[in-house]
Amino acid sequence: MERFPPIAPAARTPEQQSLAEYYQSGWRNQLASPDGRLGGPLDTMCRSPDMARRLSTLSDYFRNGTSLDQRINEFAVILAARLHNSHYEWSVHSQWAMRDGLSRDIVEAVAEGRRPVTMAEDEAVTYDLLMELAATQAISQASFERGRAVFSERQLVDLVAVFGAYRMVAGMLALADVPPRAAVEPPLKPR
Repeated sequence: MERFPPIAPAARTPEQQSLAEYYQSGWRNQLASPDGRLGGPLDTMCRSPDMARRLSTLSDYFRNGTSLDQRINEFAVILAARLHNSHYEWSVHSQWAMRDGLSRDIVEAVAEGRRPVTMAEDEAVTYDLLMELAATQAISQASFERGRAVFSERQLVDLVAVFGAYRMVAGMLALADVPPRAAVEPPLKPR
């Protein structure tokens, strides 16, 4: 049974309809499905249109506006998906990560829940810093210094913000129990 089935256009409030039109006009339209669903967490977030509208501005930034290389941006997203066992988020962003230059070996290692063996310096810093943050809810001075040697201050702030934002998206997907879009390679392995 669906937890948050799509709201039919005729049943949407004016705020929900405006939000649906906004979603369908931008990059989020890639998430839409043939059966009329807005896709991913969007059908769920329509239940709180004011929150969703406010979040949309940030989402646009996290998806296409950060100071990070898109490869690193997507790496942060798939790390969030892995931590939350978010199959939908993984089914979308693992493909985008590889499209944006993250190696398949790295994506496969993350899917399996292990630290990738071979990474560029910015990838290794990203992995280690974000995994430390997730495990300890802190970032050590040594990790911070290592991060500052590779990223600008703005990039470090953006990195942690992207990671946190997509952890929230994973929570929305878990709330709605959204299944993956389709079979994807590599699949997210159970933890």
